[in-house]
Formats: sequence, structure tokens, C-alpha cells
Amino acid sequence: MKNARRAGTEMMSMKCLEEARDKIRQSAELVRRPSPQALTQCLPLLEEAASGLREFTGENSVAAQRKADVLRGLLSLRKDLDRLRALLCHAAGFHEGWRRVRDARTGGYDSDGEPKAPGPHKRVLAEG
Repeated sequence: MKNARRAGTEMMSMKCLEEARDKIRQSAELVRRPSPQALTQCLPLLEEAASGLREFTGENSVAAQRKADVLRGLLSLRKDLDRLRALLCHAAGFHEGWRRVRDARTGGYDSDGEPKAPGPHKRVLAEG
């Protein structure tokens, strides 16, 4: 009976882990096509993955975490997270680069040669 319960808990734990990995993979796919909508869709997936991981760590004892299949799953999850982190860092760098280009084109440069952020828009409307 005790072994059956432990096996059921381990199955549920592995299911939590797999679901978290799926959410992280979905997030990575969205980040590969960066857009405001993709990033907005990415956030709830990452929150669900974090919730699943909290559930996973809460259900597992130290002994269960030492099992080979769980360790393999955790290592694979870590690789997925590392890939996602790299994608997000590159997306942030890309966005920062485009912001600098935009600032240089619209605001010019400051005395240090850095792009200036555009100031408030000024318009003059004339009817004649």
C-alpha cells in the first residue's frame, strides 16, 4: 500500500515536472518570434511553470529527488530554462538596440555622442 502511494506521488510529481517543461518550451517558442503579444502570452505560461515547479518541490522528499528519472527531468528542465533565459536576454538586447536607433533618429545625439531620448512632441498647426 505504501509503495503504491509512493509510486502515485512520484507519477504526479513527474507530471508536474513535465507540464512545467512544456510551459517553458511554449514560452521559448513565443520568444523566438518576439512581439508584444508573444511576450504577453509568455508571462502566464511562465507563471504556470513556476507554480508547477513549486508543487513539484513541495511533493518530493529528499529521497524521491535522488531518483535517476527525477534528476534527468530536472537536468532537462534546467537546460530548457537556460535556453529560455538566453532567448530573453537576446530579445532584451535586440529591443535595447532598436530603442537606441530610434532615439538617435528622432532625438539626435547628446554632447557625449550618445543617442538622446526624444523629448515631448511639439506641433504647430496652422490653418490659412
